Amino acid sequence: MELVLLLVPTGAVRLMVDDTTCRRWGPKVFEKGCHRDAVRSTHSHTILCFGHKWVTLSVLVTLPFTRRPWSLPISALLYMKRRPEKRRHRTLEDLAKILIYRTVRRFPNRVFEVIGDGGYASNEFSNGCHLLGAELTSRMRIDSVLYDAPEPRTKGQRGRPAKKGKRQPAFKDRVAKAEEKDWEHGKVAWYAGTEKSVRWLTGLGLRYKPKTTLPMIRWVLVQDIETGRWECFFSTDTTAFPKVIVEAYVTRWAIEVTYQEVREHLGLETSKNWCQNSVERTVPCLLGLFTLVTVCFERICRTSKPQPRQNAWYQKAELTFSDAIMAVRKMLWARLIFHDSPDTDGIMKISKLRWQFLSERLSATG
Repeated sequence: MELVLLLVPTGAVRLMVDDTTCRRWGPKVFEKGCHRDAVRSTHSHTILCFGHKWVTLSVLVTLPFTRRPWSLPISALLYMKRRPEKRRHRTLEDLAKILIYRTVRRFPNRVFEVIGDGGYASNEFSNGCHLLGAELTSRMRIDSVLYDAPEPRTKGQRGRPAKKGKRQPAFKDRVAKAEEKDWEHGKVAWYAGTEKSVRWLTGLGLRYKPKTTLPMIRWVLVQDIETGRWECFFSTDTTAFPKVIVEAYVTRWAIEVTYQEVREHLGLETSKNWCQNSVERTVPCLLGLFTLVTVCFERICRTSKPQPRQNAWYQKAELTFSDAIMAVRKMLWARLIFHDSPDTDGIMKISKLRWQFLSERLSATG
């Protein structure tokens, strides 16, 4: 974890919280459950699959050899289904709060920002992140109910202090009554390194929860000018600019790319283990291996920048994780296997040209 935070020397550290499902079958697999498959499901159709659901916490970093931000996992916890004999059941949000608490407690001098999807936008999770000192940026429902801040208590007023003020208009009513001067137009950084023209409304509001003191949030109601689609985002940091909130949420897609890279290059979901110890160790080790390879590759690029591996049918514009794992393999084999060979042009078991050919081909195949 310390090595990852070295890649973010200054400023706030963006933590990405998300969950992924690793498909597994078998009658004896530990804590196997039926979960929603986020990859194959759509907004209107849900597909279920058997396997394990993992809650992960990663750090968003900007590396010098690529324009796309990378999400490096630092911890993960296995979600376990509810059992009647257990005293307490931990939800996905409970596991996410545990991961955030461990990170914030370990680095008290750093400032953290948490970014999560709509599954991590509840009042309890927002309040938990705010109490830990980590501001949350997420997506909220269009039909959410917001209130004004409670009015200050007057002298001699009886009764309990008010926790909410007047109910604010619904988002659809705001859109219907908004004039052209109320809208803000601009371009925001979007997925795949593109820009999108949008317009938005913004304001402050309070989400009410009985017996709970919740922070004020800044909401941003965004409309895609090209498609007309509506999205609503929020942040517990009331001083954040609307454009910053939207672009921060878009960077959440980096964790989805990480999941795909781990599945493709590190063999996630290919393990055949089934007992408790092996199940609880395999996925965190593979996610940690992705982070370790990336950190090693970043240090390799400080001295010499490798070139993207090209094929006749595919030309890459920048380095990817396949180039990173290839460069790390090549470095390890050069130090561990061929360290006895002299660096000069003297007597060698193999020629330098052949060694370069073998190392490049072997590092590409794994």
